[in-house]
Amino acid sequence: MRHNIEDQFSSIRTTIMGAARLLAFGLACGIIVGVIASVFALGIQLATGFRADHPWVIFLLPAGAFLINHIYSRFDKSEGTDTILMAAWQNNMTVPASLAPLIFVSTIVSHLLGASVGREGAALQIGGSVGDQIGQKLHMDDTSRHLMVMAGMSAAFSALFGTPLAAAVTAMEISTIGILHYNALVPCAVAALPAYYISGMLGVHRHPWGLAEVAPFTLPHAIATVVLAALCAVVSIVLVIALGRIPAFAKKRMPKPPIRATAVAVVLLIMTLLSGGQ
Repeated sequence: MRHNIEDQFSSIRTTIMGAARLLAFGLACGIIVGVIASVFALGIQLATGFRADHPWVIFLLPAGAFLINHIYSRFDKSEGTDTILMAAWQNNMTVPASLAPLIFVSTIVSHLLGASVGREGAALQIGGSVGDQIGQKLHMDDTSRHLMVMAGMSAAFSALFGTPLAAAVTAMEISTIGILHYNALVPCAVAALPAYYISGMLGVHRHPWGLAEVAPFTLPHAIATVVLAALCAVVSIVLVIALGRIPAFAKKRMPKPPIRATAVAVVLLIMTLLSGGQ
């Protein structure tokens, strides 16, 4: 009887210590990633502002595309965001240390030159890569390291977009489509909150999303919502098919990534000039 009680207390103590350890590491991950992601966001703001004041820089887009892809072909062997997502749930899958600095610099340069890129994929890669490196340096087991990857993604999303709660859920959701990793909720939330406040203190600009009014729920609105959802589904299916077939077609015509990227940049530049604006 005594041994059973001691075993139970030992199990409880181990669980509490493990939870406290994850919380501490999640907090540290949020602070580190929060600083890095905030500097990244400020870099994008400066690059975008410079491009707006100096429209001529878009003529450097083909050269920038060639240089970025040449660097990636030499120094990066990962699959980008796919590598981060696999590292969040697959054992023995690690993220190269070069991924975070490469996506950091290349995304800012892309925004500077007017390339059609966003921040979502970059946030996942920077946060997930840093989180994975923290897990590796601390010699965490696979389960704990997966949580650090998700915590890093949450922190980066929170710092860049100013949505800590949504960032925590997003990292949990996209790691494995259709499955929510509830054991990651607390580490992700703990990482997202300091990142949010750090980005605010460093002056990262946030878009003030707000609803002026909420439309009443009526049958016409319900029908319109269903139609909109169906149309969005069709568009997403077409996009996924295009993302699969167009790159495959381009690879057959232009096997070398730097040449292919340069050609796409030239097309984008011509379309921009024909549109009469940016």
